[in-house]
Amino acid sequence: ALEAAVLLQPTGEDWDFLFDMPEEELATLFLTSQAELLREPDPRAVESRYRVLGHAEAAGIRIFAVRPAVQKCERCWKHLESVGQFPDHPT
Repeated sequence: ALEAAVLLQPTGEDWDFLFDMPEEELATLFLTSQAELLREPDPRAVESRYRVLGHAEAAGIRIFAVRPAVQKCERCWKHLESVGQFPDHPT
């Protein structure tokens, strides 16, 4: 969903290939506005930094759905860091 960001925390070697992918591609793969890979081994660190909407763990990976930290674009509905940076298109 575009109203969420996905945080991926690989805990097994099978998921190391994800670190070679650009985060924009990860967001597209998961159909979200944002995706981020985390290296922190402690899931409590995620919960202290983000508003977690839900989480799951399976097959060597933890997945967190969190509220995006940036504004939503009115045209594409994605939450993007560039929203508000262009005077002609502030939202």
